[in-house]
Amino acid sequence: MSYGLPLVTIVALCYNHYDYLTETLDSILNQEYENLEVIIVDDFSKDDSVELIENWLSKETLSWSFIRHEVNWGICKSLNETLDIANGKYFKIIACDDLMMPNFISTMVERFELLQEEYAMIYSDVQTINENSEAFGLTPFVERGWDTEEKVPSGELFDQLAGSCFIPAPSTLLRTRVLQEIRFDESLIIEDWDMWLQIAKRYKIKGISEAMIHYRIHQASMFQKKSPIFRDHELRTVKKHMNYSSIADIAIKDFIYRNSMLSFLNNGDRLGYWLWQRFLIKPNFSNLFHAVLANIGISYDTKRKFEQKWIGIQ
Repeated sequence: MSYGLPLVTIVALCYNHYDYLTETLDSILNQEYENLEVIIVDDFSKDDSVELIENWLSKETLSWSFIRHEVNWGICKSLNETLDIANGKYFKIIACDDLMMPNFISTMVERFELLQEEYAMIYSDVQTINENSEAFGLTPFVERGWDTEEKVPSGELFDQLAGSCFIPAPSTLLRTRVLQEIRFDESLIIEDWDMWLQIAKRYKIKGISEAMIHYRIHQASMFQKKSPIFRDHELRTVKKHMNYSSIADIAIKDFIYRNSMLSFLNNGDRLGYWLWQRFLIKPNFSNLFHAVLANIGISYDTKRKFEQKWIGIQ
């Protein structure tokens, strides 16, 4: 360890990541930064992840911690567990299918140390990779036209974050004491957007333009993001932050209005509730009609079949 540098706690979260685990663990091991506390958490994987982690650790002389869950805790509860034992000044979360470039921690700490205490979080761009660790596509920042650091949002970001979670979760470094103060909402399955909004209510956030994280997109991650429960929790996240800022409320209502219908089209969760919220945002016959359909258990697919049958009769 290098005791002249601030300690960074890295939490590697694993759930059925067997195919990518070794790459992720190697990317942590190969960090140029030396003063690290590493905690691996396996959240009751159904594959052979635990055995792989144990074998990997047995080959290395490391003082890393390994927590094995006997039941699935979920991301937020697992992270709160690690916050109870984290000693680092800074806190880094990485899923065990993503990769850190060797200079990630050193660069982020160097940039963070230049900031005042009012900054609780720093984030960067990411490069997407596929199942074979091959880069593809433009980075999220380049897609948004953030081709210089001056264009990357920084400072007080609550109003901007309320309408879109543009901060890539894998690219963040956070002040541990702030996370310990706020803690993750264990009623949600999505850890990042709610935490970013909670932080943005109290602190400033700094964005930098480098892409030092490889964010993996694969079938399992895509399935989760399309799942009915994922959509429901996104809606719950933004609804939770209503009435804090009049500017943000406009973006939140727009998000609920658009995504409640998307949820209906994709047979989402709690459709009656969300389509009623849509009606309250814009009271008209169409929105009331869809809210009533959802509340009596008629799905979009059933509605479409009835419409097609009716058209055939006509």
